Amino acid sequence: MFNFTAYDLNNIELHGCAETQKIMQGISPATEEDWHTEYLAPILSIKIVSGIEQVIEHINHMAQNIPMELSRKAWTWRKGLSNRLIRYRY
Repeated sequence: MFNFTAYDLNNIELHGCAETQKIMQGISPATEEDWHTEYLAPILSIKIVSGIEQVIEHINHMAQNIPMELSRKAWTWRKGLSNRLIRYRY
């Protein structure tokens, strides 16, 4: 059983895919909307994926949704993130 103490003490809401729920019994089921939402609250959505390609795809998708008024900082962040992901060998 997963230890929720730190999350409970900090009022962090956890959502998880079916595979995550097998490991972390008792968390809320995640919905498709969870994978496309950037919460401005202490909510953590956890999804177990089959490979690094899914991770890169998700991060790049989320980076495209950063508001344009933050474009300079967002571009710097996205460029740095993509470069770091490419350098790692898994």
